[in-house]
Amino acid sequence: MIGVQRLVAIYQHLCPNCGGDIDEDRLEHKLPCRECLPSPPNNKCYDKKTIGELLKKNRRLKGYRLIYELEVKLEEFQQFFKSVTGNSLWPAQRLWAKRLLQGESFAIIAPTGVGKTTLLETYSLWLAGLHLRTYYVVPTQNLVEQVYNKLLTLAKKANYDLKIAAYISYRKTSRREVMEALNNADYDILITTSHFMLKYYKLIASTSPELVVVDDVDAVLRSPKSVVKTLNTVGFTEEAVKLAIDIERLRIDALAALARGRRKQAEKIYERIVELETKLADELLKSSPGQLIIASATGRAYGIHSKAFNRLLGFDVGRMIDTIRDIANYYDVVEDPVETAIELVQKLGKGGIIFVSKSFGDNAVKTLLSSLNDSGLKVKLAKTPSDLKKFAKGELDILIGKSSYYGTLVRGVDLPERIRYAVFVGVPVHLQTLEKALYRPQRLIATALRVLDENYVKDLVKKISKLTPSELRLIEKLVRDKNACTNPENKTKLCELAEKLVELHSEVIASISRLKLDMLVLEDGAIVKRPKGYYYLVPDAATYVQASGRTSRLLNGYMTHGISIVLEQLEELVKLLEKRIKKYIVGESALFKRLSTEALDKDLEKAELTRREPNVYGRRFKIETCLIVVESPTKAKTIAYFFGKPAKRKIGPLTVYETSFYNPHNNTLYIASIASTRGHLFDLTVEEIGVYGVVVDEHRIAPVYSSIKRCLQCERQFASNDSRCPYCSSDNIEDKIGIVDALRKLALETGIVYIATDPDTEGEKIAWDIYLAVNTYAEKLFRIELHEITPSELLKALANPRKLNKRL
Repeated sequence: MIGVQRLVAIYQHLCPNCGGDIDEDRLEHKLPCRECLPSPPNNKCYDKKTIGELLKKNRRLKGYRLIYELEVKLEEFQQFFKSVTGNSLWPAQRLWAKRLLQGESFAIIAPTGVGKTTLLETYSLWLAGLHLRTYYVVPTQNLVEQVYNKLLTLAKKANYDLKIAAYISYRKTSRREVMEALNNADYDILITTSHFMLKYYKLIASTSPELVVVDDVDAVLRSPKSVVKTLNTVGFTEEAVKLAIDIERLRIDALAALARGRRKQAEKIYERIVELETKLADELLKSSPGQLIIASATGRAYGIHSKAFNRLLGFDVGRMIDTIRDIANYYDVVEDPVETAIELVQKLGKGGIIFVSKSFGDNAVKTLLSSLNDSGLKVKLAKTPSDLKKFAKGELDILIGKSSYYGTLVRGVDLPERIRYAVFVGVPVHLQTLEKALYRPQRLIATALRVLDENYVKDLVKKISKLTPSELRLIEKLVRDKNACTNPENKTKLCELAEKLVELHSEVIASISRLKLDMLVLEDGAIVKRPKGYYYLVPDAATYVQASGRTSRLLNGYMTHGISIVLEQLEELVKLLEKRIKKYIVGESALFKRLSTEALDKDLEKAELTRREPNVYGRRFKIETCLIVVESPTKAKTIAYFFGKPAKRKIGPLTVYETSFYNPHNNTLYIASIASTRGHLFDLTVEEIGVYGVVVDEHRIAPVYSSIKRCLQCERQFASNDSRCPYCSSDNIEDKIGIVDALRKLALETGIVYIATDPDTEGEKIAWDIYLAVNTYAEKLFRIELHEITPSELLKALANPRKLNKRL
């Protein structure tokens, strides 16, 4: 007689230790298979270290070694970190520490105040204790001295006798000491500015530092020469870097050739790419790269040269907008923003910064400086680090800067005690001539619909809406280069469309001049008439968020309250700015209110209190590191780009996006990795096991699942242990187990996993498979449901996760 049978699934090759078959009970309890660990711990304390020690004791420690050894290393590093800093690792620091301890090169793009520099300084010290060298690069002499003094203090606490060399220009012996240390390769930690690195990169590379830290040096990311020399410093040969950049350049050339209909030219370029990739593989054998860490509060890498980081080290540098804030946004529509700003700043007094929009010239800055200094305030245009030092010490009352993303005041200031308010003379804008602005196809179409006959444009609207992002970029290039498609032999659909857009471009500009418009407000900006012609103004939300964020910073772990006031002639620009800000920020911090004396006074009082007693009046927030898993790569990319341009890394076959964002619903800063499963991971095996892949005995009914494989020859899918396609016998197989391995690595790093597969039956099956696959590696797993792919839906879902329900 058959008793009660339990339904227990078996997953082939999913044991985290031996890679053999394992049942879901074991996976649910974070255990290896029964062959590896017949008897789990009696106390049911299935922590990673305990399991690892049992496997090691029984001489069965295999794949689980990665989990166990990382846990041991992390525990040792945490103890070291606490002994020298007096603090435990924060969640974000734990994530980065795990990757550091595994020797990975990567970019840390995260807000100021979450512990990037402290972690990297301590890790440099940790390596020095292991007799491994670190080269530490910062942007200014002031920061060289700060890092040097901090490392000396930490080394003393660690009782380390180290050779820490720092190039501090005003110290007479500093240069000689540093050059001796480099020439003799005799240092444990070397600290210099990026300018020094660019001058002596070959000499530094000859000392073979095991770790190179580029801390908050965004100039390195923007300059092609700096990128090349940074990679040389890490240990890549000049030829390897050149080949990596040439390959990326050729990839773009190939796409452009295809767009122009030059298929034979594209084929030749692809052949050349294969040839260069072979040479690069040979050249990499001659390179001995160390570990490279790029740390920044914003990122913002541009150009083809920055792609070399990905090709050589497996990561892209992203761009983050700092959205952690507690700011009251005010605006006022005035006839003369400059004069109004002078009156307002005189009332608000010390501890302010003024940002002048590109819409206003240098004369506006001169007027502000002259009038405010005459009123008794000490005011200066911020140009040098010494200006910032004087302001920090109270020797200056007000600083003035341009509303530019890379302006000194927009990015280079973190003075929560001093900066209470910011005044914007005009909305920060991107300013282009109308001709250049309308090269962008969507913008051209939107403008045409406003100034030309709608029927004339309707056909183009349909065609533009069907283009992919890469096709839109190519079309824009073709419209800029008006003669690119003149050869009748190279006509493609994209070329034909581009020719029509070139004609439309001329007609739209002529129509605007003919209509004598003073201003035309569109969805993303405004066309404004100026003495020199028509200009297109687009509110620069990224600059506004970054600049206004100077008024609300972390102070002793608490957020200070800040005030931002925009003075503008055109109310439409303020409304457009508010609309664009909502792409980055959710909640009240994205809303503008009309300036009123009563409300402003209350906010000024709050700003004072949060600085005087931050632990009483300031707002504290949580930091959480996590992995968000969705089904499709497109969805993963869309979510990742909600909060700026994400960093990217490749783990096996998986592209992983990395970003950080603030969630006002639960007052949490998320440092998130976002990845996709590309659909189902497992399916019932097609092998002759049991009854159609289901084992049935007196105790259980056990469906046997295998990872899904896709034949790259015949494009068919199957699930089995066979490494050959059962349909065409090809061994050119893509196995979803590669994605499983990548997700496991990510779960081990981040600790918390949010499974965001579709809220339907298929999505629940995929969610359960993900849960079982990564449960051993993760600390916590949750299910979240996204009913629409929007930033607000994601933030709400993360604030209200649920546990996985096996019955679903």
